Amino acid sequence: MAGSKLSAVVVISICFVIFVSKSESGHCNSGQTVHILPNGSARCCIPWPYTCPINYPYTICDKDGGPDVCRKCPSGSIQPNLSNSTHPKSCFKNRPICSEDKVPLNRVEMLRGVRPSCICDRANNYFPIMGGIGCDFKPRGCPKGKELQVNGTCGECLLGTYKDWGGFGLCKPWTNCESKRLSLKLNGTTSTDAKCEKQSKVISKHVTSVMPMNRTLGE
Repeated sequence: MAGSKLSAVVVISICFVIFVSKSESGHCNSGQTVHILPNGSARCCIPWPYTCPINYPYTICDKDGGPDVCRKCPSGSIQPNLSNSTHPKSCFKNRPICSEDKVPLNRVEMLRGVRPSCICDRANNYFPIMGGIGCDFKPRGCPKGKELQVNGTCGECLLGTYKDWGGFGLCKPWTNCESKRLSLKLNGTTSTDAKCEKQSKVISKHVTSVMPMNRTLGE
């Protein structure tokens, strides 16, 4: 009797270990990435292969099997850093703690109640001078496909981002067609967004071929 109870405990323990191992590994399908959420659970997502630009932080999918996206910060919030699948970010409120030509650099400092470091606001054409001590203003914006760099020149948008207007502002991420339940028709460029199209439904038709019967001799 004692041996049966012991066997049952061992079996339950083994099953528990297997369950925990599966939960931790995420057991994502091929082409998916596992993200560990704040509550310790795992979520499988289709990764976005490009770097997300400023104010469009890399955001993990809303549910298992969904696509990760570069999601624009809501009004009144910012994310002044680039982000990607290995370093996702979140938006935070843009409090008036920096001078009007700068934006906060580090959210962690803000949460700790420490006055954060501030960087020049390139989205509004301010770039650093004197080793970052001050900011200078570039009166002319950059052309299509380019954004203001930290050295005050115009540089091409990062792969996966675009800017289809001339003037102030930073490059935006290409549209993630999968997040809109569409198929990618054409990749974007530095000055054009990606083009999506409706997903085509594949209809398989079963065709039965009828072979003619062999005629007998004499017919």
